[in-house]
Amino acid sequence: MKKLMCVPLLWASVSVWGACESGFPEELPVVPAGDQATTEQMYEAQKATLDYVEAGKRYLNCARNLNQWAFDRKVDSLREVADAYNKELARFKEQNSLIAGS
Repeated sequence: MKKLMCVPLLWASVSVWGACESGFPEELPVVPAGDQATTEQMYEAQKATLDYVEAGKRYLNCARNLNQWAFDRKVDSLREVADAYNKELARFKEQNSLIAGS
């Protein structure tokens, strides 16, 4: 009976390990200047930013061997990317409201 209980636990640990094999995303998403971007470019930047943040969150959820400093740096990186996109999105919306109001 003990052998049968170990197999599911081993399988669960292998699947969690497998989720971290990709590592933390290295390539930052490209975010265009909001005051010069098209709607299509901003949409692509949104998708790339969300994909980057989600991949980073998945990595952080399964990377148990990171020390607190390394973990915090990775979280800061995710926040910086999201903040950069949000800043350009605000510029994009402002530019488009100026054009629409003309």
